[in-house]
Amino acid sequence: MQLAVHPLAARTLLGLPAGALTSELVTSGSEVLGKRAAEVRERLCEQRTWEDRFATLGTYLRERAAAGEDGAPVRNEVAEAWTWLARHRGAGTLTGLAEHVALSPRRLTSVFRAETGLSPKQAARLMRFQHARNTVVRSVAVGRAPDLARVAAECGYFDHSHLVRDFRQYTGVSPTAWLAEECRNIQAGGQLYGEE
Repeated sequence: MQLAVHPLAARTLLGLPAGALTSELVTSGSEVLGKRAAEVRERLCEQRTWEDRFATLGTYLRERAAAGEDGAPVRNEVAEAWTWLARHRGAGTLTGLAEHVALSPRRLTSVFRAETGLSPKQAARLMRFQHARNTVVRSVAVGRAPDLARVAAECGYFDHSHLVRDFRQYTGVSPTAWLAEECRNIQAGGQLYGEE
């Protein structure tokens, strides 16, 4: 099982901000989630059906989240900055974002990185890439070949080659090579998981 935790939910679920996890490679869930996580893992291994495993994990995570709600909340400026970046799908400037949350760009970068483990620029770049990737996937899913130059322009890239550089950075291959690898998965509906 793999669990993706939203950076702003890490504080509630894990008891610490996502930024606190960026300096270490965590190999055991019990290092972050405590002794009970090891017990839950053992129970998951013993269960025979995925339905039972998902129910066990869901119960455990709901209990962790409920217990973590009493902790320190995410700063309002950071939560609003994340919301602004998501609404703009990673497009926009750091100056515009900093003005929106009434912090200096330097201070915003500092508190944002401490909470999420990313700078606002890194988060924006990931969101812009995700939007571009999803745009490409939607084209393929309806049987159209994606126009990568148009996708780049619509998603806030300077040009087609800028989009290609991000694809290589995040997937290790060009958009065309990524599509060749992922096409069967997209046609089978696999792109729906993690959709915007």
